[in-house]
Amino acid sequence: MLKIENKDREFSIFVNPAVSFAYEPGSIFKPIIVSLGLDNEKFEPETKGGPFSNMTVVQGYEIHTALDKGYGDETVTQILENSDNVGMVWVGNQIGNDLMREGLEKFGFNEKTGIDLPGETTGTILSLKNWRDIHRANISFGQGVLVTPLQIAQAYATIANDGEMPKLHIVDKIIRKDGSEELIENSIVRRVIKTETANEVRRMMQSVVDVGQSSKAKIEGYNIGGKTGTAQIAKKDGTGYEDNSFNHSFAGIGPIANPKFVVVIRLEKPTATRFADSTALPMFKKAMQFLLSYYQIPKDY
Repeated sequence: MLKIENKDREFSIFVNPAVSFAYEPGSIFKPIIVSLGLDNEKFEPETKGGPFSNMTVVQGYEIHTALDKGYGDETVTQILENSDNVGMVWVGNQIGNDLMREGLEKFGFNEKTGIDLPGETTGTILSLKNWRDIHRANISFGQGVLVTPLQIAQAYATIANDGEMPKLHIVDKIIRKDGSEELIENSIVRRVIKTETANEVRRMMQSVVDVGQSSKAKIEGYNIGGKTGTAQIAKKDGTGYEDNSFNHSFAGIGPIANPKFVVVIRLEKPTATRFADSTALPMFKKAMQFLLSYYQIPKDY
C-alpha cells in the first residue's frame, strides 16, 4: 500500500492549477485593462501620454518599468508594445476606479466561469470601497488582483470573440448508457466590450508581437497577438513581495484576425531566466503552432 507522509502533497496531486490556483497575473492583464479604457472612450490606440520615465510614485510607493527604463512619450499601443508599467499607471488613471472595477466584474474576475471541472475558485478583486490610488495603479499592470489561468483564458476568448464572453466547456457531448446523446451547445454569457473595442485590442496585441517585446511569438504564415507577464509573488504574510521570485505567463490569440485558439501558459517560480519571453513564450509558440497545424487552419499570408 502506497503511503504518502506529506498530506499536503497528497492533496495537491488532485488539484488542477488552471481552475483552482489564483495568482497575480502581471502584464498579461494589460490588454484587458486597455480594453476598458477604449470601451469607455477614455482614449484611442494612438492617444499619446507621457513623457514617462523609468518610475513613478503613487502614495509613497515606487513603481518601476520592468527594465528600469524610461520610454518618454508613448501611444497606448506603444505602452503595450513596451509593456510599460509606468505608462499603464497613466492608463489606469484615465479609466478611474469605478469603471475599472465595473469592467473587471463584467470580465468575470469575481465569479467562477462555471466550467465542467471540479474545484474551481474565483480569485479575488478588492472591494471598490477599499480601493486607493495604489490599488488602481497596481491592478493596471496585473498586480494586486488574484485570478485563475482559466479566467485569463476566458477574458482573452472574450476579446477573440468580438467582445462576447463564451461559456467555457470541457465536455463536447454526453453519451448515456442507453446510447442517447446530449450535445453541449455553445452559448454566450454576456457582452463585455463592444465589437469595435475587441477588434482594436486584437490589432494592438498583434503589434505587441510584430514590433514589441513579444516578437518571439511570431509564427510564419500567421498573425498572432499576445502578451507576456512576469509577475512578482506576494509574501504569504501579505506584507509586500518575495525577493527575486516571479510567476511567468504568456497569453495569446491566433490567428488574430479570425481567432480560432486562445492559449495561456503559466509557470510558477521558474529559475532559468528573469523574464517570461524566454520561458512561457516559447511554450506558447509550440502549443499554438501545434494547434494551427493539427486543425489545418489556413495561413494569413
